Amino acid sequence: MRIGWVLGVLAACGQPSAPPPVSSPSTTPSAPDDTALIERATGWLAEHVDPDVYGEVDAYEVLRHWTDDLDLGHVHLQQRVGGVPVFGGQAIVHVDARDRIRALTDDLIPVGDVDLVPTLSAEDAIAAVGAPEPLAPDPEADAAIDTAPTARLWLLRRDEQVHLAWSVSWAVLDVDEPTAPRVFVDAHDGLELWRYDDLQTVQIQNATRYDGTQPLEVYQTGGTKYLEDPIRDFVTLSSDRFGYLYYVSTTSSTFSDTTLAQLHHGTTTVEDYYQQVHGRDGIDGAGGPGSVARVETGVPALAGAAHYGNRYNNAFWSTGSQLFVAGDGNGSLFSPLVSLDVVAHEFTHGVTEHTANLTYANESGALNESMSDVFGAAAEAFGEGAVSADTWWIGEDCYTPGTANDALRYMEDPTADGASRDHYDHRYTGTADNGGVHYNSGIGNLAFYPVSEGGNHPTYGGVPITGLGIDVAEQIWYRGLTTYATASTDFQGMRVATLLAAEDLYGTDSTEEQVVDAAWALVGVDPWVLLPQGWASSGVGAPSVVYRKPTGQMVMAFESMTEAPSADCPNGKWSIGLATSTTGRDFTMLGTPALAPVGGTWRSCVVAHPTLMVDETGTGYDLWFKAEQDDTTCGGDAACLYSGIGYAHVSGDFTTVTVASTPVVTTSQVMGYPSVVNVSGTYTMMLQSHPDLYVATADVPEGPWTLDPTPVTSIGVTSWAADEVFNPALVCEFDTLPNTFPYSDYFGGRQRDGTWGDVLDGGVGHAVSQDGTSWQLSVATLYAFVGNERWRHWSALRHGSGVVFYYSETVGGANRIGVKTKLTSWSKTGLSPRTCPRPAWW
Repeated sequence: MRIGWVLGVLAACGQPSAPPPVSSPSTTPSAPDDTALIERATGWLAEHVDPDVYGEVDAYEVLRHWTDDLDLGHVHLQQRVGGVPVFGGQAIVHVDARDRIRALTDDLIPVGDVDLVPTLSAEDAIAAVGAPEPLAPDPEADAAIDTAPTARLWLLRRDEQVHLAWSVSWAVLDVDEPTAPRVFVDAHDGLELWRYDDLQTVQIQNATRYDGTQPLEVYQTGGTKYLEDPIRDFVTLSSDRFGYLYYVSTTSSTFSDTTLAQLHHGTTTVEDYYQQVHGRDGIDGAGGPGSVARVETGVPALAGAAHYGNRYNNAFWSTGSQLFVAGDGNGSLFSPLVSLDVVAHEFTHGVTEHTANLTYANESGALNESMSDVFGAAAEAFGEGAVSADTWWIGEDCYTPGTANDALRYMEDPTADGASRDHYDHRYTGTADNGGVHYNSGIGNLAFYPVSEGGNHPTYGGVPITGLGIDVAEQIWYRGLTTYATASTDFQGMRVATLLAAEDLYGTDSTEEQVVDAAWALVGVDPWVLLPQGWASSGVGAPSVVYRKPTGQMVMAFESMTEAPSADCPNGKWSIGLATSTTGRDFTMLGTPALAPVGGTWRSCVVAHPTLMVDETGTGYDLWFKAEQDDTTCGGDAACLYSGIGYAHVSGDFTTVTVASTPVVTTSQVMGYPSVVNVSGTYTMMLQSHPDLYVATADVPEGPWTLDPTPVTSIGVTSWAADEVFNPALVCEFDTLPNTFPYSDYFGGRQRDGTWGDVLDGGVGHAVSQDGTSWQLSVATLYAFVGNERWRHWSALRHGSGVVFYYSETVGGANRIGVKTKLTSWSKTGLSPRTCPRPAWW
């Protein structure tokens, strides 16, 4: 399948009329002044951003700020260091009605020390990339797409290094394959760092040419009618092969050019869709952008053009000219690309530019394309009054006009076009197609489809999803795009964005949120973090994660079965592994276990359920774990007795593990599952003893520990956990809102049938304490679930104003570790998620 890229140029039809003045595109007006909102958002961000790494927040540019109809405030910021913007470095801070930080969606880029004074000038950079001269003026044309090269200074991170770079952009007006290159060159040595094509294209079909007779709003003066909608402020233009634009008029009762009539009809339908369904006025939200002056008033208005090029097989959105443009096709691969879904696709590229502004390359570019397909389908359903099978086919009206019942792309089955991908594990990772912006758009398309229509994966199957209907799905996707996404949002980020949108619109743990979560999981964009290679995947689980600020590094400890079952250890030998990450999501596993069974009567088969903590010097890690008794009591029909909680210290870049010779806590009860915090040198450990939770305390990491014999939480404490409580996850609460408690415990509870058979339901509970001994229990579940696999083992990590949960789940017969957030979204940049303690080096 041929995929084309294009920028801003157009095609000819009709006689040119007298040209009114043509103005440059308008910009989106600023949101109403809300100084308090901006100060709250930027003040909070400044508290959590290291200025030596990410720059001073006071220097960030406020791109957008608004308060929505849910009374949530949002401040969208562009990261700047020394006055230079950071490419892809953006954050949106979300504030609730009580002035609390509700979430942070961000892609701030670590910068560090960079020479911010360019050696090369903008003119030098333009000359270095060989950008062409702009198109010579044509006095007969009403307008032309501006193709003059421009250069702007950015900080660009490539290959783990930050460069001061000139971004040079221009349009190449080649009728066979127009392009809009964006090239980054080092501002010191002129070397090319990266390039991609910013021509946001789609290969699809036409609308009025395909929709029969439709009413058209036009402007008439005297006996002349213009394809200009005076109600919606939209102008339909014709182009020629060189990119010049012409107004379209007629002195008869109708327009004979059905292609232009189709474009006019399609655009007005799409404008009505965005206005009536999403309350959005035009592409920029303010009736614009105004790219070409109206004949009636001379005021710049939104515009689109058809007949571009010579038998051009494409349509595109031009970011530079703020126009969408369609070719006529060659008659065999395409007829004119002005079908309703194609027009909506290009219109949505403009909406994306004026909201999240998803960079048109790699995963963000694939999401850019997918959003255009999603709202192309939604606008088509709006225009036709119902969802049909054709709704989910892109470009079916104009693609291969001689072949019936085919389309350019198929949202319900992306691989049917022979090129698109339908699962994240099989995404295209090469450099063609701007890093797979069209190929990988099928992943996002197939996530949206089941949220609307239901079903499971067409290739791999899965658990069927009950659809919510397109009316619900389009609202979630629109809010995710316009409220939570930023320029560098990737698939995992869009998953978080749409989950937050579903929570806003329908409530936490609502059916809608669960369906969105399931849909992303169906296409492989689920919250997996770690599946150890070379270790037995059936055992991986029980994650514990800490953050060490000096290195900007996350460290995870986890359990895994490292040896097959044997006579001595019928359940296999279980060890503790370590993995590291700089993002908090994508972990690299260290090759050998940090702590393996090494003999002795208290840990010869199993060491598991680790709790990890940075030590008070900031140079190593304290590690607690459960230790099971020796030999056959580890498995078979015999009950496993946990004879103690072990302690080890990890240092030397994870190469040295010093294990205490005796357990730090021993008891005849089944204790297991330690969870530890440290405030001011006092360690508090929460311990599970089926079916109760206990607390032990100590002044030093390795003990001696004092066990409080009174359960903190017992069975029957709430209606949803009548039979068992388990798996404490203890965190401390400093740097949060006033009047909160210094300790939080997140624990599981489940209810079985009367014979202790199948789990009926369960959830994650929450309790808080001022002193670590007297606990206040919440009567509501934090998360609810059916069964117990997904939330059987987890670790909670304080992050900003929320909590991040790392958890184990079983998928397809294998275990894996995932990450889920509530109360705030996960930061890819390590914005100071904190565990106890807060030592001097913090």
